[in-house]
Amino acid sequence: MKLLYLGTHVCPPESLSRLLLLGDELVFLDQPSVSFDNWGTVGAPSFMRRFSFEGSPVTVSVVTPPSGPARNLYESYVQADVTNPAFVKAFLDGLKNDDIFAERFLARDANYGDGRSGVDIRRLLVADKSLSE
Repeated sequence: MKLLYLGTHVCPPESLSRLLLLGDELVFLDQPSVSFDNWGTVGAPSFMRRFSFEGSPVTVSVVTPPSGPARNLYESYVQADVTNPAFVKAFLDGLKNDDIFAERFLARDANYGDGRSGVDIRRLLVADKSLSE
């Protein structure tokens, strides 16, 4: 089974151990350099590039995802998600019923402008019936 790790920059030893037991091929990602108008992320190589898995019964590789303006890279994927009713329902259900899920997208105490917190934005999204039609 091929497994893709998308967790923290450094894969914790406990997670790596489980992945090595479950998969016959592990793939890690470098951090891409992605821009959003006048700001963006700085690319960085995956921590896993520091290790050699030569001779391991499990194939381990690190790939470099595309970099550049986010719109060009991800717009088609975002469009596919936001026009998929099953995806929208799952996302809104996550915002409504799972604090850990919701916190990953809208930080509870962050200021999202006009004095609105992440909790306020979550409530607005969940209450907006036009999103779930």
